Amino acid sequence: MLVRVVLSAALLLWSAPVAAKGLELSLGVEGGVSRYTGALGGTLKAGASWGVHAEARATSWLSVGFAYSGSLNRLSVPGEEAPPLLVRDGASARARLSPGRRSVEPFVEIGAGVSRLTLARGDAGPRYRGDTTAEIPVAAGLMLHADALDVGLKLGYVTLLGNSVYEGGGGHLLTGCLTLGTSF
Repeated sequence: MLVRVVLSAALLLWSAPVAAKGLELSLGVEGGVSRYTGALGGTLKAGASWGVHAEARATSWLSVGFAYSGSLNRLSVPGEEAPPLLVRDGASARARLSPGRRSVEPFVEIGAGVSRLTLARGDAGPRYRGDTTAEIPVAAGLMLHADALDVGLKLGYVTLLGNSVYEGGGGHLLTGCLTLGTSF
């Protein structure tokens, strides 16, 4: 997982110089907690979330970009020392609306993408299986800007469309993240 984040961040930083002159770009990494809702929420514990993003400010109030996000949640299996894990890897295109770049910038985001959910470590039993599903991520947060440094807090909700990871029903994902990045 950490390797995926590092490789994604390196790719974003490597590709940054190809940006058009005069276009404000932002690159960042994020980390925090994740929790599933619905039937999946009853079978999975809260876990870690991580991601990287790159975006360009199209207008003073609109930014567009791409993001990779992931999460890791343990199945609730009583008495098992190393329960199976549900790993989510997602990629999305997104739009961010804000009142413009200022030292404290509130924002909302919406996007569309795809998530791959896989089971790792141990036997999750016949009621669980991996799945690839469409996703609609939405988020709201605050970004603090100090010169080229960006620090923010973001609360997100990822609607997983038609996921069939758990035969007892689906669920969606809540995330809370700290974001660290740069703009140029």
